[in-house]
Amino acid sequence: MADIIPKAATDYIKNKNLKVGFSYKDVWHEEHATGFTVAKAMQFDVLSDMHNAATKAVENGQSFETFKKNLKPTLQQKGWWGRKEMTDPLTGKTVDAQLGSDRRLKTIYSVNMRSAYQKGQYDRAMESDLHPYLMYRTGPSVKHRKEHESWNGLVLPKTDPWWDSHFPPNGWGCKCYTRAVTESQLKKYEAEGIPVPQRADGTGGGTLKIKTEAPPVKYRTYFNERKGTVEQVPEGVDPAFNWNQAKASRQEAATWKMEQSKQNYEENVAKITSTAMPEEQVAKLNNPGVLVSTEKELKQGLEEFKKHVQNMEESYKTKYLQYAETTKLQKDQLLIGSIGYDPDKDVIVYNERFLRIATKQQHANMLFSHELAHRYDVLEIKSWENKEFVSAIETAISKVKNNLEKYNDLYCSLEDANPALQDILSALSDNKIKVTYGHKSWTNMKTRSLEIFANTSYLQANQIKLPGFDGLLDDIMKISKIMFFKRVK
Repeated sequence: MADIIPKAATDYIKNKNLKVGFSYKDVWHEEHATGFTVAKAMQFDVLSDMHNAATKAVENGQSFETFKKNLKPTLQQKGWWGRKEMTDPLTGKTVDAQLGSDRRLKTIYSVNMRSAYQKGQYDRAMESDLHPYLMYRTGPSVKHRKEHESWNGLVLPKTDPWWDSHFPPNGWGCKCYTRAVTESQLKKYEAEGIPVPQRADGTGGGTLKIKTEAPPVKYRTYFNERKGTVEQVPEGVDPAFNWNQAKASRQEAATWKMEQSKQNYEENVAKITSTAMPEEQVAKLNNPGVLVSTEKELKQGLEEFKKHVQNMEESYKTKYLQYAETTKLQKDQLLIGSIGYDPDKDVIVYNERFLRIATKQQHANMLFSHELAHRYDVLEIKSWENKEFVSAIETAISKVKNNLEKYNDLYCSLEDANPALQDILSALSDNKIKVTYGHKSWTNMKTRSLEIFANTSYLQANQIKLPGFDGLLDDIMKISKIMFFKRVK
């Protein structure tokens, strides 16, 4: 191994800084380009021993058995071996943690050897004018992921953006790799196919048909609750592997990513994983407020809402109170409806006649949680421009469209569905799920985003728990909360 890994690639491992993390999710993406970490290795001396052992293994081309023989006694002597109760510094919970084991040492060894090898392969390809292409090949695994098999034999320009999220390895235990390809090799593969040698047992072999167009990429939304980040991960790629570590290192993107992560990590995660509220406080938040049917009750409801927000989680409290204190109520006799936020005038408008004859119960705490979220969204968030939020909504719409009867039955099974939930289901089903509280029409994604953000903000700020609905709203709720907290000072 040492013969085929250039010094620049060994230096890539050697020069990494020690980065402690309780979970593999604590050190993410480009942070790995400059940071060496092992989950649960919270002592710097233990982490340093692992780093030194990994560096020597890469430099000297050690076998796993040699690597294990050198490192295992040291870890056992320092107590980092077997199972042990540890306190998660992020959540404060005590967990039964797996520390050192032969299996974990194998993972540490494989990850570092493979990352150094791929770094060397990428550097060679990028520095060679004779090799304008990279070929994706599956490794020696007995069983491959179906997506990885479909990429086997794919040849693309080495600068193609597809490699940014699909440069192998593409998952835990993935042994896929790349090979640099010349122009003449490409033409030969197109004419004759890619030669595949037989396995050691004499099976397999033959030719593989070349593919030269990047396949369409389908994404799924992934939420890293420890970092407070949401991202789109390609199907067939495990979260945490959807980045090109060799390219990140060459372009020094890691520095920017780590600085950004350092600034946001403590704040975002603390808010997203906030501790549960006392039952008494949640009960106060579940108070819907005065029933609004007159102008007087509406104004009274706004004053009571300012007191209501004192029970909310800190960030919701901060933003809702700010907007409640600065929002004006304005009568609008031309309004078709009882109440709404007018972005042109930046006021909450109401039509007292419609308030009086409204057939739906309208309680102040729900009304103002909803309408003030609209104001916050329009002035600061712009949820309809957030790609992750829109993607999560589109995914949910697709799920409902393909399983309309299922979600309609789930809704009908509820004895008393929350009005905000009904409005969301109305938006996701384009009114095909017939709800009591819902818009008459959904004209575009901006309208859907605005209403869904306002409804999810109301639900989460008031600690209202919804039925599971088969995970339909999970990503939407998570991203909505992150957006709400994003600008809270």
